[in-house]
Amino acid sequence: MVFLRILSTVNHVDSWYQDNPFEKGSKANKSLSRVRRACHLQVSKLMNEKYPLKDDLWLSQFDMTMTQWSLIGPVAIRPKQCGFYSTTREEFEEYIYFWRVIGYCMGIEDRFNCCLTNYEESVQFMEICFDRGYKPYLDQPNSVVQAAMRLTEGVFLGLNISVPKFIMSYEGFMKYWYETLNVTHSISLDSLSARISYKLQVFLVDYLLKWTIFYRLASALYFRMLKKLFVTVNQVKSRMDEKYKDIVYRIPSENGVYSINNQLYTPNIPQLANVGIAAT
Repeated sequence: MVFLRILSTVNHVDSWYQDNPFEKGSKANKSLSRVRRACHLQVSKLMNEKYPLKDDLWLSQFDMTMTQWSLIGPVAIRPKQCGFYSTTREEFEEYIYFWRVIGYCMGIEDRFNCCLTNYEESVQFMEICFDRGYKPYLDQPNSVVQAAMRLTEGVFLGLNISVPKFIMSYEGFMKYWYETLNVTHSISLDSLSARISYKLQVFLVDYLLKWTIFYRLASALYFRMLKKLFVTVNQVKSRMDEKYKDIVYRIPSENGVYSINNQLYTPNIPQLANVGIAAT
């Protein structure tokens, strides 16, 4: 259930914002400990033992940094496209510092943390992370990127159980962000719902969110939708099981070869920062 795993991640991240992550016993503190020890460390150990790679590691420091970038990078390098029109310089500095601390708590060494101690340098470094770590593979997607795109599409299949496709579609979302980040790979809007959702996203982000009243309204609607998803997660799961029972995402074979809908893919991962996750 790709969508449910993403929803779980959103729930974890939300707790980091709401509680003190350093207060023992707090929801955020328990979440960070669970994600690092029960998820990252165990998955890393399992993957490296069961699917060993010749010259690389599963969940290396590079992988962790790129994951950290996916949560903070778009805001840092394209703040307005994320709706941050009235955010002050001081607030951005605090936001980046927050994610530097979260990265440290997750086991990212300071030398690999994409959130640096200086705001301008952090933004510049995250631009470099995208230009070298993401963009070449998005411009010319190899088998790994194609598989990741299918997984992303799977997330939207789950989302569209509750949110109509003409409001938020995989194609519309991807096209908007590919254009925003100057990715050259083309995303086609073949359906009317995809075209409408794309136009809605452009209108919302590029125009409406400039106005504080619409920003607050959009935020309220977003958190209301999120809360509803958390409350009705079992119902969503049942509907997904019924509607998409033939769609499977799994890693069934050895040597890092994995399958999505019975199509095989072999990793072709950049050879950077081949350092594992520390167990502290």
